Amino acid sequence: MGIFSKLKRKKSLIQCCSTNLDLFYNDEDLDAFENYAEEQGIELREMECLDNCDECPISSYAVYNKQKIFADNPDQVLAKIKKVRANE
Repeated sequence: MGIFSKLKRKKSLIQCCSTNLDLFYNDEDLDAFENYAEEQGIELREMECLDNCDECPISSYAVYNKQKIFADNPDQVLAKIKKVRANE
């Protein structure tokens, strides 16, 4: 057995700002994020603040594995996260 076969893939993380969730996300959007995270084994966290206060009220976003993902709406945020994840 090789050394690299013992390495585990690091668990992915999606973080969402509670203010941004309140401003841009509806129940369906939240369900879509929760379902995707559960299906993919991704940890999903709602955070009080992600220090994007200038951009937070302008557009929906999430942080995926420390990468900020901005888009016009939550569906696009999730689509971008899926694309980034597919390219990992």
